[in-house]
Amino acid sequence: MSLALTSGHTLVITHEKAGSTVPTHFRREAIAKGCIPVGISVDDEKKSKKATAAEKRAEQIRVAIEKLLDSDDEAAFDEDAKPNVKKLSEAVGFEVTTVERDEVWATLEAGLKK
Repeated sequence: MSLALTSGHTLVITHEKAGSTVPTHFRREAIAKGCIPVGISVDDEKKSKKATAAEKRAEQIRVAIEKLLDSDDEAAFDEDAKPNVKKLSEAVGFEVTTVERDEVWATLEAGLKK
């Protein structure tokens, strides 16, 4: 693979040089062209992005639940004393599943019991 920067610098990376050190100023271009840093697989990178998205989603749900707790809306909670999924979905702007709600709710309850 040949890399060329607008500065006029060039670098050739061959399969025989797999695992070799790429100078810092070529790294962004190398990754953009498909090179993968040693020790990181494509699957690891995808899993990391999914975990980050799931963490952001859980955080949004947590914030919405806390707002529901502070509200005076009696319909915000089901008869089992858990946040109403429909109200929660309206609050966050996306559909929240009961599994997501239960996971976040369990975390909040555990924090309250400490």
